[in-house]
Amino acid sequence: MSENASKFIDGQKIVCPHCGKHSVVKLRHRIENFKLVETYPTCALCQKRLSDEQAKPSDENKPSALAALLGISEEDEKQRKKARDNEKKALLDGEHHFCKDCRNYIKHPFLSRCGLHNHGVEPMDDCTDFEPLSHKDDGEKNE
Repeated sequence: MSENASKFIDGQKIVCPHCGKHSVVKLRHRIENFKLVETYPTCALCQKRLSDEQAKPSDENKPSALAALLGISEEDEKQRKKARDNEKKALLDGEHHFCKDCRNYIKHPFLSRCGLHNHGVEPMDDCTDFEPLSHKDDGEKNE
């Protein structure tokens, strides 16, 4: 069984030494008798096998594709991702008082209204006078 440790990574950008074009690495698998015998890198365009001597050392400090596109550093990207995760967590943990979940919400196909304040509302509007629906109501009111 040959070594599966390659210097190439699936999807890695390269300039192919065979065809000379900008391409990506495609890892191929050779299977015999339902067993994986070998994994080897090829050029995605010309399908020729790449040797480990052709691999250039990867740049550890190279920013991700998103960071390069936005022109930000890798650390800024991590901070933004952490901030987005914190916002999502806060939204999931917090209490929402949407009109569609309120006892006073009157659903109508043309104009939904608030029965308490007597004005038009949207289902996702927020109100300080929110009264949650009980399980018995299930959104159906007989007013």
